[in-house]
Amino acid sequence: MTEIRPIAGNDKVVFYPVTHSQAVKEFDTGVTKAIASSPTEIFNLLKSDIATWYGEQIPKTIKMQSPDGAVFLVSIGDDGKLAVTKEGDSDGNTTSN
Repeated sequence: MTEIRPIAGNDKVVFYPVTHSQAVKEFDTGVTKAIASSPTEIFNLLKSDIATWYGEQIPKTIKMQSPDGAVFLVSIGDDGKLAVTKEGDSDGNTTSN
């Protein structure tokens, strides 16, 4: 594993750079595998952050957009399974894992 080290500016103040997921090789592949293998566990890890982000109002659905621009609604059932529905799809087609 790569050693994590702080960076210091000319003024000797230590800082850590901010980056983005595209800068991390194969980040999306690793995250997708982790979420697919245990979505409930991942949700529980993020639950307190999600509550903070939404002012204690945890959303029942999350709107996400695919790379080609299609919009999907993602929700999680009481059994911990994710359900994905294409926005505007009125015939009830749902994909779940």
